[in-house]
Amino acid sequence: ASDFDPAPVLTVAHSLGSAAGAFAVNLDMRAIVPLLPSLSADLGVNVATAGLVATAYMLPYGAFQLVYGPLADRFGRLPVARCTLLAFAVGTTLCGVVGSFETLVVMRFLTGAVAAASFPMGLAYVGDAFEYRDRPGAISVLLTTSAVSQLLSLSLGGILAGFVSWRAIFFLDGVMALLIATLLFWVRGAEKVGGGDGFGSCVAVFLTRVDVFAAVDALGSASERATVVDT
Repeated sequence: ASDFDPAPVLTVAHSLGSAAGAFAVNLDMRAIVPLLPSLSADLGVNVATAGLVATAYMLPYGAFQLVYGPLADRFGRLPVARCTLLAFAVGTTLCGVVGSFETLVVMRFLTGAVAAASFPMGLAYVGDAFEYRDRPGAISVLLTTSAVSQLLSLSLGGILAGFVSWRAIFFLDGVMALLIATLLFWVRGAEKVGGGDGFGSCVAVFLTRVDVFAAVDALGSASERATVVDT
């Protein structure tokens, strides 16, 4: 009989899947800014009004993060991560095919609500699957992928909007999220080796993100101002 234990491999696979999911969500969140001029022209609204699609995403994204902790405690980290990421893949893809501005706003709201689960579930899984001494490395992967996606999103969104279509970023993100969700459906859940609960992990998201992403948000804001000036 083989002595190979697949558990560590599956734990790493799920951790990478969670990090990739956070990457897709953060890309979707920030890439909307350079899309606004072409989006507004295509859907027949002014740029100021088009900004509602960003607000419609961010409000539920912030509000629903605390909701997923209790849901994960009840149904499990992995089932919640799988279902929300799959719903995110469907939602962001539909954002690319809508024909009216009002429908886009509604779809962005729904997509933001399910996207809110990505980072909290990744952080909660790290608490479950890794011993305390191993958690900093796992958390750093999660944070780094999120930060990189925020930094890349503005330039990628602008390139796709300029050379393809403002809808292209949603299709790209939808395919990416679907592939990641498929990976998570293949991976089994980890046995809990760490303490803590889902709600506590979701509260920790805010404490962690405020410190780590302050510099990233500053860079993103500077890039957004540069984009507006160039426009």
